[in-house]
Amino acid sequence: MDLSLKEVENKALQLSASERGELIAVLIASLEGEMQASPEEIAAAWDAEIERRVADVEAGRANFVDADEALRTLRALADQRRPK
Repeated sequence: MDLSLKEVENKALQLSASERGELIAVLIASLEGEMQASPEEIAAAWDAEIERRVADVEAGRANFVDADEALRTLRALADQRRPK
């Protein structure tokens, strides 16, 4: 049975949120290789990173950059890397 991409998408959207999450992990692994950590481990690592960043802000260790300045810098870097 050959399914079109649209048919697969429609079927995937009928899955529960947790099933879609599992599907995402499987699809990403098929492109990038097997994930080194479980979704729960990844979520825990992000929680720890968020806590670390909040602590840095509260302790005055964070350096803030204006959003417009950050975007200008990113655009300049992207332009430098773009093939000519």
